[in-house]
Amino acid sequence: METKVAQLPDIDLVNFNDQIEVESYVSMMVRMGSDLGAFIPGFRPTAEWKHIRKTAKSVVKKLETLFPTMSPAQKIMSEYAYDMAHRIGYSIPADTKVLNKHVLEAFEARIRGDKTVDEYTLYRGIDTRISKRIPAFLDKPLTWNCLCLDNWFENQCKPQSAYDQINQVTILLNSRLSTYVFGDQDKYKKELLYQNLHYFENLPTDIRELIALNQLLTAGFRYLTPKVAVGYKTIISNAIIAKTATNSFYREITSGR
Repeated sequence: METKVAQLPDIDLVNFNDQIEVESYVSMMVRMGSDLGAFIPGFRPTAEWKHIRKTAKSVVKKLETLFPTMSPAQKIMSEYAYDMAHRIGYSIPADTKVLNKHVLEAFEARIRGDKTVDEYTLYRGIDTRISKRIPAFLDKPLTWNCLCLDNWFENQCKPQSAYDQINQVTILLNSRLSTYVFGDQDKYKKELLYQNLHYFENLPTDIRELIALNQLLTAGFRYLTPKVAVGYKTIISNAIIAKTATNSFYREITSGR
């Protein structure tokens, strides 16, 4: 029986000045491809998948046209959408030289005081490249990441905004903490997660915090029972869907339609 897949909205409906909206649109392509079985070996391209691939190429070309006018913050926020659209449209990853250049530009902007560059997005971008031993990231960016992790570990004893706390806990859960934790790291991480479960029970109202909370849930899933984790997932999804600031593509992905 053939799987029925929702139709991809027209690319002209996408606001390419909103990086979250573009990312949501590309995430919709990924979900539709998964529903079609496009990522399974032996898949025979359907008309729907051919249309999605053609649209993905248009997303890549549109972003490449916009990159010269984007700020460092906007470029690094576009990384996922650009790379994933490139993988869908051309069956290969985006040029790593381009992506690495964008992350380094964002790093230089951030250390020079540009607070529009999200430090958590930047940390993750640098961390991925450190793990791949890319030389350009093994000097100052590596030092910056280490200092960030030091600060975020110490910050767990200090009050801070929900956005900062949620992101920092997520990164700590996903990090090796042998430098800071002597003994059972999993025990520490489970305790850290449980100390922050109140965010799931008294949801933040800001859309950025809700999206960050979704990432925290993914990082901490293994420390929760399936019933509790699914319950939190449903609560967060409903809250995101209800927000007027949520773009239609993200809302559709979150609702699972």
